[in-house]
Amino acid sequence: MTEKEKNAKKKILIIYDIDDNWWETEKREVYDSVKSLKTALLKKKFEVEDIEINRKEDLTIKLKKYSNNNVLIFNWCESIPGLPQSEWKVPDALEKLGFAYTGSSADVLKLSYDKYRTIEILKKNNIDIPFSKVYEHTHNLDWNIYPAIVKSAVDHCSLGISPKSVVFNNDELKERIDYYLKNYNQPALVEVFIDGREFHVSVLGNEIIEVLPIAEMDYSKFEDIHDRLCTYESKFVPGSKHYSGIETLLPAPLTNDEFRKIIEVSKLSFKILGCRDYARIDIRMLDNKIYVLDVNPNPDISADASMACAAEFLGMDYSDFIEKLVNITIDRYSAASAKLKK
Repeated sequence: MTEKEKNAKKKILIIYDIDDNWWETEKREVYDSVKSLKTALLKKKFEVEDIEINRKEDLTIKLKKYSNNNVLIFNWCESIPGLPQSEWKVPDALEKLGFAYTGSSADVLKLSYDKYRTIEILKKNNIDIPFSKVYEHTHNLDWNIYPAIVKSAVDHCSLGISPKSVVFNNDELKERIDYYLKNYNQPALVEVFIDGREFHVSVLGNEIIEVLPIAEMDYSKFEDIHDRLCTYESKFVPGSKHYSGIETLLPAPLTNDEFRKIIEVSKLSFKILGCRDYARIDIRMLDNKIYVLDVNPNPDISADASMACAAEFLGMDYSDFIEKLVNITIDRYSAASAKLKK
């Protein structure tokens, strides 16, 4: 039996986070997603269990009964409940406990929360990024390029992003920076707003990297520039203007040259930041120039998310897609084990 075949016999343990402070609808959405993931794995004949993480002690306590020799963790956690920006702490704990797990390392997830450092790393490797600055106060603002967009400098999930995030003058800029300082107690990232086409690029693999069909976020229903962006509501509030109005084009209509450029930049960004197994690269294109907006090393991979939809376009149902992610992870650990034996 090969090393990969041995690893494939491991139990799959899904770990996911539920915060007791969430609304019941939010909890139900997570439970439904976990159920779909578990069903997909069972369909592929994996032995599967799931563990709910409610507090920081749960990882250590609830994993005690499992041997790290015969369990592969499917990391579905976006945080440790009660600990802000703690997404990276989950793989950190898994590494210390010696468990194999899907997705990027703790260091990569931690880096993803430092958006300005991420930007600097990409820029040093000749990746085009919208010009940006981080502001920790609004005294003597030195920004003069408009339109601009104001984002959280240290968070994910489009936190605080709304039509008000696109600003056209210093008064609007100051108000939006103050919004993050006061409401989220964190600095604001100000970027030149690239009012162009937006793409979500799903990247899979490790030594061999592939890109799934590219999805375009189509904002053509919105005439107002303030609305041409993925807001928090567009991701999490069904029935909202942006949730309903943004159409996903899959595959994105692209020329061969545009397609080649996006693929090249996405793969390079994935490698530069050390992503593993899967990630999503968010890109905008204006005047035939490709700008990387964000690299998400722990993207949504639920059945209705863009990554699963892109896989479905290739003929993979959800169980095929999830099995592919598991096999990518198994291949990575098998390759690492083989190197150690040399």
